[in-house]
Amino acid sequence: MRFIKYFLTTLSLFTGLNGKNMKQVQNIGLDNVELLDIYIHENLAFVPGGLGGLNILDISDPNDVHVISEYSAYGCDYGRLYAWTVSGNFAYGAGRECGIKIIDISSPSNPTLLAVLATSGSARDLDKVGNYIIVAVGAAGVDLINVSDPENPIFVDNYNTTGFASRISASNSLIAVSDWDDVEVLQISDNELSRVGIKNNGHPIHHFP
Repeated sequence: MRFIKYFLTTLSLFTGLNGKNMKQVQNIGLDNVELLDIYIHENLAFVPGGLGGLNILDISDPNDVHVISEYSAYGCDYGRLYAWTVSGNFAYGAGRECGIKIIDISSPSNPTLLAVLATSGSARDLDKVGNYIIVAVGAAGVDLINVSDPENPIFVDNYNTTGFASRISASNSLIAVSDWDDVEVLQISDNELSRVGIKNNGHPIHHFP
């Protein structure tokens, strides 16, 4: 099953194998102003909605996808949340100038805010590996945050990349960072970030597979 953002407030669902012979099965109208990203976790879809915070959708039946809860992230920047990642019973959201928010989703129908932490720059994207959240923070590079206790996240380190860190993907101790015209590869070692590789692409990378 594939999800495709459609205009600003409608989510289109398609089925297909490897992107071939795709068939639209459903459109879902959402109340949020902006649909910014989609994160799939088991039978749930997490859809950050800009001004509306976060929608949690039940996708167990592609023909009957429905919203089971909405988390409204009021406050800084009207509660805009631009990217999410999920691990276990917790969802982690990036709110640009508002840092990161950690949500308890052990009961998906009743998400609960656990913590908010400021970041070194504009939190654009994030990923989780082990006990760390790694956050792309724009011109400030990349933040490393310890979330072994989700209610008390702790800033650990920052690595200031050469450009503008906008997208991020982590695997074990390695982190790929879309940094404007290049991709930088960072490594986590002894609670520190260091660069171990770089590739100049000549154009921005907007999404990691």
